[in-house]
Formats: sequence, structure tokens, C-alpha cells
Amino acid sequence: MHVERRECAYCLTINTTICAGYCMTR
Repeated sequence: MHVERRECAYCLTINTTICAGYCMTR
């Protein structure tokens, strides 16, 4: 699975806890 930074940033804005771990993992 590939995660783009733009989507990560947007996701972090919505849910920091879940997205932080999700983005950091990939």
C-alpha cells in the first residue's frame, strides 16, 4: 500500500491518532 504525503496530511487533520500511526508505519 502506498500513502501519499498529501493524503497523510489531510488524514492527520481529521484524525491525528489513527493517521499518525498509519502514516509513520508506511
